[in-house]
Order: sequence, then structure tokens, then C-alpha cells
Amino acid sequence: MAGAILVTEKNGVSLSSIDFDYIIEKIRPNFNDSEKDVREEIYSPVDDGGMSFISLVEQCAERFNAFVRAASIAYENEIKEQPFSARRNSWDELLTALRSDPRYGKS
Repeated sequence: MAGAILVTEKNGVSLSSIDFDYIIEKIRPNFNDSEKDVREEIYSPVDDGGMSFISLVEQCAERFNAFVRAASIAYENEIKEQPFSARRNSWDELLTALRSDPRYGKS
């Protein structure tokens, strides 16, 4: 099985199930308290539907960038903990996909 983080309808990152679960759970706690509803909406396919994907496709720029910020924090923490992480390529692929989106940096 595999998981996916869908950035747009034509752009996403496919991950092994282990990497998918690991990465999304590393990202989850990095949302601000005020972004609880954003986190819940993005994670609802996993939490409510038992699906192996999360989607940013329908998110406005502000909500999209909340996810990007949380992912960036998770990535920086990962590098500090495990500088030569086996998941480094997956993180890099995800961050590249997020930063190439037109919503990146806009709110």
C-alpha cells in the first residue's frame, strides 16, 4: 500500500505507507492552536475516512500555507533529530511540490 499528499489535481507526492504515516504525523503537531480547523479538514480523509491520502487541492492560500509552515517545521525538526534520515528524499519531494504551487507564500 501507499499514501499520497495531493497538492493539486495534477501534482502530488506518492509515498510508501510507512513514509506517509510517519511524515503526516510529524507535520500534524506543528499547526498553530488557531489552525485546528485547518488541520482537521486536511487530515479528515485519514482521520474520518481511513484513507491513505490528504489533500490540499481545495485549500485557499492561507490554509495551504498553514500546512506548508507545519511541514517546514517538521522537516527542520527531522533534520536536527536524524541528519541522514532515510526519509530525506520523501521530505525533499514534498517540500519541492509545496513550494512550486502558486499558493505558496500568498495569503
